[in-house]
Order: sequence, then structure tokens, then C-alpha cells
Amino acid sequence: LQTFLTDGLTNGSVSAQELLICMIEQERVPATPEETEAVKNGSLSPSSFVIRKLESGEMSPADTALDPCTGSVVVSEVDSGQVLALVTYPSYDNNQLVNTFNNSYYNQLLEDTNTPLVNRPLKQKKAPGSTFKMVSAIAGLETGTITPSTVITDKGVFKDAGTPWARCWIYSNNGGTHGSINVAHALEVSCNYFFYQMGYNLGSTNGVYSSETGLQKLAKYAAYYGLDRKSGVEITEYEPHISDEDAVRSAIGQGTHSYT
Repeated sequence: LQTFLTDGLTNGSVSAQELLICMIEQERVPATPEETEAVKNGSLSPSSFVIRKLESGEMSPADTALDPCTGSVVVSEVDSGQVLALVTYPSYDNNQLVNTFNNSYYNQLLEDTNTPLVNRPLKQKKAPGSTFKMVSAIAGLETGTITPSTVITDKGVFKDAGTPWARCWIYSNNGGTHGSINVAHALEVSCNYFFYQMGYNLGSTNGVYSSETGLQKLAKYAAYYGLDRKSGVEITEYEPHISDEDAVRSAIGQGTHSYT
């Protein structure tokens, strides 16, 4: 049945309305008699029905099979680093897990493919991506690898670090480049190529490139920003990991960088 319905949606022989009616009749989604009738007569569209159920909490994002359906937010005070808000989504009703423990509810949480019991801000490690470019910029400036006026020309594809060749995001999108830019402009447009070259230059001594040398310099300045240790909030969190692989890609926040 699943294959039939999936293929039907693809080739148009099954409509979203028919699929939703099937799901309602199979009790895969909650619906009142009024909602069921509204879906059948077309006065309530499938998308409006799903949005209504998501807003009411009767359906979870995982039920839609859409990605992403999880997330987290951390808001901190810029001057002190004090955490003002730390939110994980999806969450759960903690009242069900104290005093009279709701085993049925707890089992639902365990089986939920959204993994609501994971505290994502502190236990989901991710590559920082382009936010790390600020660390790389400081590393380049402080070591004298570049000055504020140093210009690097974005050629789209960076070939000096071997294959697979690293590409600037703008080249991947439309074949373009950012042209000749300095570090301030590179940060403004998040130019990958500029920071690929930065990582390469950080690892170069007398014309000889060493990825390990570049990684050591990046790690030194990442540590200045506290990226080598936990944040110190009074909740269990995972250890961070500063990249130890490929200085060129690590300079844009990829490599093996992994932080909560």
C-alpha cells in the first residue's frame, strides 16, 4: 500500500486529498468528524489541515517526513557571554515524567523519530561552517599571513590542495566568482575561495605547504575563542572538537570541526 500510494503521488494517480483521507480513515492522523468532512468536500486543503495539526501539537514535524523538523536556539549576551535563552525543539511535557510517571508518554518520546529527549543546543555537534571564517581571518591577520589590505582573487575552484577540488559557493551556484577582494569583503560575502587560500597560506613555509602547520595555527586561534573547551553552562554538554583534518577546508568551518 505504501509503495502504491508513493508511486501514485509521483505519477499523479493519487492526489494529496485522497492520501490524507486514507490516513484519516487509517487513524494515522487525528481528525474530528467536521475536519474529515471538510477535507472530503474540499473546503479544507491538505496543507491547511497539516498546518492546523502542527500548530495544535496533534502532529509533530516528523509526521510530515519533511526535513528539517528539529532545531535549537541559543541567545547570549554579547559582552559577557551570559546565556539568555537556550531552546531545543521539539520539546516535551516534563509534567508527565514527575510524580505519577507516565510510562506510555515516555515510550512515545523514545519512539519519536524527532528524538525530543535530545538537548540539541548542548548535545548535537555540527560543523560551524562560515561562522568560523572570522576565526580564520583573525588567525591570518595576527600571524601576518595577510594584512587588512591583502587582496586575493577568487578563481571559483581552488586547486592547490588536491582533489576533490574545493569550490567557492558562488561558483557552485552559478559559475561566478567574487573577484579580487580583501578580508573585510571576503567576510561580507562569505567567500570560500579567499579562506581556502588563507588556510593554504597559513600552512605554507618558504613555499612548502603543510596542512598540519595550518591546522595548528587555526587551532591556536580557535582556542582563544574557547572552541577547545565546553561552554561551562551548568548542564551536561558534549566536548567540542577543533578540526584536525585539511587546513584548507577547515578554514571555512568544515574539515572535522564539530561543536554544540
